[in-house]
Amino acid sequence: QPLIKMRGSINNLLATIVFIVCISKDDSNILFHPAHGFSQLASTSSSSSSCKPTSSLAGRGRQRFNNRLMSPMMRSPSIHPRQSHWALPNFEISQVAVADDDVAKLTEQEIDESMDYLSQLIKHQLETASSSSDPPTVVDSPTDDDSVEKEEETATEENNMIAYQLAKNRFIDLTTTLKGEQLLENLFLHPNNSITTDNIRLIQLAITSLQSLLIYGMQVGVKGSEESQKKMVRHLFRRGDDILPKEDDDNVLGTASLFPEDWNSDSIRRLKFYRDVRLGKLVLAKLLCKRTAQGAFDLLVDMGCWKRHEDTALLRSGFPVRFLESEETAAEEAEGDGHDPDGILGIRRDLRHHKVYTIDGASTLDIDDGISVEVLNEDGTEDTSGSRGPRHRYWIHIADVDRWAPRGSKLLEVAERRGTSLYLPAMTLCMFPPIMSSGAMSLASWEDRCALSLGVELKPDGSIDPSSIIVTPSLVHVDYRLTYDQVDEMLDEGVGYTEEWQIG
Repeated sequence: QPLIKMRGSINNLLATIVFIVCISKDDSNILFHPAHGFSQLASTSSSSSSCKPTSSLAGRGRQRFNNRLMSPMMRSPSIHPRQSHWALPNFEISQVAVADDDVAKLTEQEIDESMDYLSQLIKHQLETASSSSDPPTVVDSPTDDDSVEKEEETATEENNMIAYQLAKNRFIDLTTTLKGEQLLENLFLHPNNSITTDNIRLIQLAITSLQSLLIYGMQVGVKGSEESQKKMVRHLFRRGDDILPKEDDDNVLGTASLFPEDWNSDSIRRLKFYRDVRLGKLVLAKLLCKRTAQGAFDLLVDMGCWKRHEDTALLRSGFPVRFLESEETAAEEAEGDGHDPDGILGIRRDLRHHKVYTIDGASTLDIDDGISVEVLNEDGTEDTSGSRGPRHRYWIHIADVDRWAPRGSKLLEVAERRGTSLYLPAMTLCMFPPIMSSGAMSLASWEDRCALSLGVELKPDGSIDPSSIIVTPSLVHVDYRLTYDQVDEMLDEGVGYTEEWQIG
């Protein structure tokens, strides 16, 4: 054991000496990776290096030597110590293109101009967010150059409107609040003449870069290897999606695949699945911010796009935070659809004469179930089982979702995209748009609602009588909207209501 410990210490010391020698050579092209040893960075020139592995350390022996040579603290791959923390990362210009007719590649100058354009917008937003109120606007007295200034203002407004239209709805599900999404969109609707461009390609790249920055900020707090992080988003993969792009692929960044004309739910899902953050790092480098997920998160918080306690786990999960315009349109169309197949077939039972009670939280809007009690043979006559006294049938009413979202409908596709409603401490994410979940699909008080009802009778021992089970589409009218606190008071404190009007 002492010999093993001594050998490990010697290996660590040797690794430190070799590392210091490489630094002293001031060769920023050398990078030590635990699986490959010392190697040249791919994007650098093929100049010789004095720290290349010797030919005797080849194959499996070299890898074993490298793994044993490096201490645990040095085994995590990182940038070279002499590389500035906010220096521009290695970036292949040939990998960048935007959605255009010929999908032309952007030049290095165009990328710099796009990053300058976006960084100026972000800096202005930071200044606006840090100040309590905007400074007063100073109106100059009229001059002979008013017509020229008006023409410039008109051109600026047109350019900004084009940029705003391109950014519209491009940040859906990248923030947990509608306010943050609107702030990101309004970022491109800037009134300053000095912060504008009429180059559509540069605007598209700026929007894609801002999306990449948001994806980078979502990774804050994520631990584990790259392979384990891929498993976290594997559920976002769909058959027909391309595999993760390779480093030498021309479709890596800024192509039509990443800036499609039709931005939909699949576009958002793929964006979170690929997790391409290289453009986001370029933005951080341009703003002299730390090129880390924490740096991206702090920047977005300072801009006001995210809250200090933004639920990045929810954003990473891919669960839709808000509904698309097409989904809300599908809900509006379903709400206005008066076609009721169960009513036409005559199988929807009218139970509006029942006194239906609902029990939910005080702030609940999507009420999906209620109960009622039906009294049978109230005169106390003997029933078929030979027992005397009134019989009761207990009803459970569930909101009939199939009435509004039948199989094959667009609204059902909206629900299938989510699969469930999500109830969080700070928000509620419904499976259907609010116009339906809190409207036609909710058993609201004093409203006629379609439901699926189950009625049963109980035996004297409390068990269900199987022959009494009734399942039917129904039409109900909720009379009493109770809360959990009210019902708990009735049960725990023994408080009863002798009159029904006292409950309502």
